[in-house]
Amino acid sequence: MNHEFECCGFSFKLRPVRLGDYEFIWRLRSEGDRSQYLHPIDPDPLLQRKWIEDYLQRNEDYYFIVESLEDKKPQGTIGLWGVERPSCIAEWGRWILLPESIAAVESVMLLYEFAFDVLGLSEVFCRTVAQNSKVTSFHESVGVRRKAYLPNCFQLHAQSFDAVEHRLNHVEWRGVKSKLERLSKRMALGGRDV
Repeated sequence: MNHEFECCGFSFKLRPVRLGDYEFIWRLRSEGDRSQYLHPIDPDPLLQRKWIEDYLQRNEDYYFIVESLEDKKPQGTIGLWGVERPSCIAEWGRWILLPESIAAVESVMLLYEFAFDVLGLSEVFCRTVAQNSKVTSFHESVGVRRKAYLPNCFQLHAQSFDAVEHRLNHVEWRGVKSKLERLSKRMALGGRDV
């Protein structure tokens, strides 16, 4: 969706994905261990550009670049899509960060702020490959509840993977927001307590 929403935090911000981001996204999705739990990407980066062109035409699909406030360098991506009206439920994901990035906590906080405080959604869910224990434990460590275990949810690299679904509603968001803000501030201060 071609949108102009930006969400600023302490050290990072979310800004809309633009067509010119295709090479960064292609490299991010195709390099290193990050691709293990992602849908395969074509070796031609121009197909990523085509995907972004198509994305820009879709409604209720918000794709962001996670960007450093200090040097404006991209750190990764995150998105929210499939907004169901009138139930006001959406899925989030497309969350991929550079290996050296410290934007994980703040990027998730900003995405939830966007979902609940800007779009006024009532609930947001995320589906993660069950074997991706680093991500599933992150969700639970910040207070997002595990809702379901979904057998054979994903087909990746000609293999079936189970998924874990985490859900957060607008009431639970207040408690999770407090925890994410505290952690984000601590990261912004170089690990010092706030």
